[in-house]
Amino acid sequence: MKVNTTKQKVQSSLIQHHQAKRGETYLVSHLTISLQTIRKVETTSVANDIAFKMIRNVKQMTIGIQSALGSIESF
Repeated sequence: MKVNTTKQKVQSSLIQHHQAKRGETYLVSHLTISLQTIRKVETTSVANDIAFKMIRNVKQMTIGIQSALGSIESF
C-alpha cells in the first residue's frame, strides 16, 4: 500500500514539475512578445506604463513558478 502512495506522490511531483516548466516556457515567450510590442510603440509615457505593467506581471509569474519549483524540489 505504501509503495502505491509513494509512486503516486512521485508521479504527481513529476506532473507538477512538467507544468512548471511549461509555465516557464510560456513566461519567456510572453516576455519576448511583450518586449517586441513595446519596441513597436513610440517611447511615450503610455509605452512606459505598459512596460512597467508587463514587467510587474512577469515578476509575479516568475515568483509563482519559482515557488512551484521550490515546493516540488522540497518533496
